[in-house]
Amino acid sequence: MKRKGVVVEIAPKNKVIIMTSEGEFIRIPLKKHVHVGQEIRYTPRKTRFNVLQAGLVATLFLALIGTWPVLTGRLVPGGAAAYVMTVDVNPSFELQISAENRVLAVEGLNRDGRQVAAKLAVVGDDLRSALRKLAVRLQKDGYLGSGQKQILVTMAGLNYNAASQRDIKRARELKKGDSGTYRELQKMAEEVFGTIQLA
Repeated sequence: MKRKGVVVEIAPKNKVIIMTSEGEFIRIPLKKHVHVGQEIRYTPRKTRFNVLQAGLVATLFLALIGTWPVLTGRLVPGGAAAYVMTVDVNPSFELQISAENRVLAVEGLNRDGRQVAAKLAVVGDDLRSALRKLAVRLQKDGYLGSGQKQILVTMAGLNYNAASQRDIKRARELKKGDSGTYRELQKMAEEVFGTIQLA
């Protein structure tokens, strides 16, 4: 289907710019010699679907979807919190701990605690390492010194609605009073904070 247009400009590379009857400016290829103001007939080019561009977009999308679990697994520690440990010196902290003893989150419970927690980079670390970093930070900031003799550490288990048999067994043991896991966490906290040399 041929259309009409008026030549407005002669462009390089055997192309002309025409104005259609609808007032649209279009660049079209033309091999005939024409001059500005001449009315010509042309066949509109169909816009082609570029398969290469669509393939590239699809490939990038699939690559992102395929690598997302790997990226999020490394950047954000997985799992739900199994325990909560609070550490009270003067700044108070709450650490959410996974069943694998990895720190999932740290929150300051008071103003000083929030300031110290903002300086800590312990999310994803194992609990022992996180407690050491916390102890060192508290010493550097002057919260643990020669006058500080008491540190209160409390622990609580969370998710007892566990799906696996191992978790159900552990929950029953904890309810019976056999707090082996609690004792392990308590011992770890005592070891870390007990080795601090108070000036």
